[in-house]
Amino acid sequence: METIQQQELETKWFVLRVLSGKERKIKEYLDVEVRRSGWASTISQILCPVEKVFKVVAGKKVMREKILYPGYILLEATTGLRTRYGVILVSPCHGFGWKWWFE
Repeated sequence: METIQQQELETKWFVLRVLSGKERKIKEYLDVEVRRSGWASTISQILCPVEKVFKVVAGKKVMREKILYPGYILLEATTGLRTRYGVILVSPCHGFGWKWWFE
């Protein structure tokens, strides 16, 4: 049997539902909170996946970054209640993906 401490050290990827169009701002906000609150051992990565799209505007090739999953942020964190409620209380988000709640 795994102990509670071993479960807390195991990291998994979770989907965080956020306001569409505010993904980058919320990611920056969470990055600041992780550094400020000392959650570096709990939350290891926060990602907002983007792809580079090239368009022709006024005869020039322009590169833009398009968000792959609008309304979602990917979060690698330990699997504990402290992590779940800490992120939800700190950030302006709608919650975690459904799998988080049923584990």
